[in-house]
Amino acid sequence: MPTVGILAQVRRWFNFTPPPPPPVSFQPLVIGKVLSSFGVTLSNPATISTASNQFQLFKIGGNQFLDVPGTTTLFKKTYYIVAGGTVVTPASATNASLNFVLTLKGFSQGTQPAVAIKDDVLATLPSAQAIFPSTILWRMVCKTSGTQSGITGPQSNRAAGQLSAEYMISIGGVVSEGTLVSSNNPFLVSELQFSLGAQFSGSVSGEDVFQVNLLQFETQQK
Repeated sequence: MPTVGILAQVRRWFNFTPPPPPPVSFQPLVIGKVLSSFGVTLSNPATISTASNQFQLFKIGGNQFLDVPGTTTLFKKTYYIVAGGTVVTPASATNASLNFVLTLKGFSQGTQPAVAIKDDVLATLPSAQAIFPSTILWRMVCKTSGTQSGITGPQSNRAAGQLSAEYMISIGGVVSEGTLVSSNNPFLVSELQFSLGAQFSGSVSGEDVFQVNLLQFETQQK
């Protein structure tokens, strides 16, 4: 009889429900002085909620660009573009994956009659990262530095050059790194603009949606 009692007690010890995991907490990354901000905060995020597999840009108050002000010395400096937030994948998701794309919008042709904009991707994954039903953190850090070719534009605040980017993208702790270089334009405006977007793959059921929250999007300098 004592043995039966011990077995019953052991069953009670093993018949328990584990506590839920702690909530995901995003902490903004500080590398140096903040030079410009997209305007998002922990309490005022930019959110993409979708059941679609189409690429979508983050927007806040109708704006979709992070501005980097500068002068003719802009491309001699090193800047860090820092972004991050959370990803919410519903339980009904199947074959789900996610990718981010950081695009430089700042190469602007300064001559008349037309203004030509070049889009240069400075950070993205070579292929989408698999995600699973949960709430996870994501982060992007893009170190940008410029080179000037010596070709001077028609105005004193314009100089030719390229922007190189060393980037790190982390989704749920899975880290990818790479390097990309922008195209060259002989009429390079020293004020740059960056857009950031996300694209989900996979499917969800019913009213469920994929959701990615942008809680930080800044340029910083050490």
